[in-house]
Amino acid sequence: MKRIILVLVFLVALCSVALAESVDVTGKWYVVEVRQDGFSYNPEAMGVSYTLMLGKDGTMRLFDGGRIKPIKAGTWEWRDENAIMTSNGVIGYQEDHLHLNAGGHAIFVFGRDPAEAAVLQSDPQPVAAESEEDFLGTWKESRHRINGTFYPAGLAGHPNTMTIKPGLAISNIGGTVIENTTVFSDGMLVLYYDGNEVGKLTLNDDGTISDVLNFTPQYELLRTFSRETEDHGFGDT
Repeated sequence: MKRIILVLVFLVALCSVALAESVDVTGKWYVVEVRQDGFSYNPEAMGVSYTLMLGKDGTMRLFDGGRIKPIKAGTWEWRDENAIMTSNGVIGYQEDHLHLNAGGHAIFVFGRDPAEAAVLQSDPQPVAAESEEDFLGTWKESRHRINGTFYPAGLAGHPNTMTIKPGLAISNIGGTVIENTTVFSDGMLVLYYDGNEVGKLTLNDDGTISDVLNFTPQYELLRTFSRETEDHGFGDT
């Protein structure tokens, strides 16, 4: 009985490989999406420009941007209908796309058409908030943009959070707590420190909030936060 089961498993595996090999994945693939921590990013906005070449002779090469020499090279073969085994690891195959796990919870998605990445929204669009109430609650940073390039918040190595109460925003940046007084004005929440305006919080069309911090004319940081809780009960404080 055990031998029959093993034979059936082997036959199923052969069918899976045969089905996979009927799909032609050879040729050039372009990174069209970067996924991390449940968020989807435009690779161009993150400064990512990879191409993957799968040869009919079983060779695999990964290029970074316009570099002539590959940053990774090896071989590839089908493992089953959902995965390709390479000498550098496993690449998933799903719905005509290749999925390369880059570690650190980041996944690079490759497609045939580089223009596919253009449809990804790189930046949420600000909208006018109706009142300060729209900002109240606890928020967790989901990503940040430095001088136009997006990065998942997890790359900073620590979770940044912001708790907004009436008239007060409390930021926890890697364990450092910063308190800013706030004033609701023109659909935004203006942040003050020692009486000086230091930034503005905007409400976005996807339900997130963002702040822009201009440390110098050459360095602009935009942080986007997702709501962590709907609780507006702050007790007596």
